[in-house]
Amino acid sequence: MVGGPHTVLPAFSRIGYFDPVSKLAYAEVDTVVKKGGHNAIETTKGYINEKGEWAILPAEGSKW
Repeated sequence: MVGGPHTVLPAFSRIGYFDPVSKLAYAEVDTVVKKGGHNAIETTKGYINEKGEWAILPAEGSKW
């Protein structure tokens, strides 16, 4: 790439306020996936930093 690497941020479906201490915000991204021949929505939930990068994601099957 010209000018070095670039980051493309996802379009968040939902985003909360950034905490002034942790500098993280709760965010969700909805993705349409095919399941059993039908479209379904899968939601990724976690916390992002001020750059829009995922900082904390739950382990698969974990409960918040």
